[in-house]
Amino acid sequence: SCHGSDAGGISGAFPPLINSEWVTSKKSVPVRILLHGMEGEVNVQGQNYQGNMPSFKARLSAAEIAAILNYLREESQGNHANITQQDIIDIEKRYSNRTSPWQTDELNQN
Repeated sequence: SCHGSDAGGISGAFPPLINSEWVTSKKSVPVRILLHGMEGEVNVQGQNYQGNMPSFKARLSAAEIAAILNYLREESQGNHANITQQDIIDIEKRYSNRTSPWQTDELNQN
């Protein structure tokens, strides 16, 4: 609901998810955002947003995270690799010590 019923965002408040580079980039980026959250300034489609994306690690299963991200990636322009439940599990294990939300510069580095 935060990003709108069509995931197109709410101008000035919540960025669009469809065609967002944060969703369509390499698999680990959107997975880490859903697992741990993200905070601070983020630029999406040329517009800056300031806020806090909460972690959904405790609320969503690996299957649900994969389904959500695959839906958003399929609705976005381009051909984006499918994210599997195993991808979610592997990424969660790799960053199992993470306790705080990601900053945009951290996500771009890894």
